[in-house]
Amino acid sequence: MNAAVGLPVADIANVQLLIDAGKRLVAFETLCTQIFEFDIALPPERIRDLEALGEVLGANRSLTDCLWENTAGM
Repeated sequence: MNAAVGLPVADIANVQLLIDAGKRLVAFETLCTQIFEFDIALPPERIRDLEALGEVLGANRSLTDCLWENTAGM
């Protein structure tokens, strides 16, 4: 979550609460959605990290696919 500069503190706290509650997939979905909604540019390596995490969690690939639209350093 540290790479998502521009994400509101309240959203970061919400994702952390979901993780702490064991709702990792929901936390991941929330994080990716918020990164996309706030138009936060991530470096390609961070998006690849999120893709790998999403695969482990069983998340829908579209959650990370949309993050490539606004990639930092491209």
